[in-house]
Amino acid sequence: MGDKLKELSLKNTPNAITEFSILYKGISRTMNITTKRIETEVELFSQLYSVGITSFEKFLITQYTFILKLEEFADGNMTQLPIQINSILSEYVASKETLKVNFKQLPNQIDSAVSEYINLRKTLKNTPTHNFSFFKEAKNQLVEVLSFLIHEFQDAKELTTRILEKL
Repeated sequence: MGDKLKELSLKNTPNAITEFSILYKGISRTMNITTKRIETEVELFSQLYSVGITSFEKFLITQYTFILKLEEFADGNMTQLPIQINSILSEYVASKETLKVNFKQLPNQIDSAVSEYINLRKTLKNTPTHNFSFFKEAKNQLVEVLSFLIHEFQDAKELTTRILEKL
């Protein structure tokens, strides 16, 4: 579609201007639909991320507590424990470390996503409106929703980082 817009913007005929307007209306309509969908998903994300990540924190704490109790029990009884119990203990310790390593990567992944959305917002802000008020409005609404998304992702990163500091 970019080539079509460039081609039409170079022409100055009434037909080209009408086609140009039709293209911008189509883009605006798509942007409006996308904005509504993103806004709904961001609202859900903001409500559910904190619940999910807090539940995950509780899960990790419970698992750590269980592992500590198993290790305490095993310390005095290692030679008397059946092989299966030693195996369970080893599996739990390994899974604890795997979860912790994967969880530690989450703030960096959120940062990466935020950076991409900031670039998208900047590109969108710099996109010319060619005096189409409907496009300008759609563009501004999408920029606003992207700002909302960026804010929610940054909050999610802060929450995740605080949880990581506790572990």
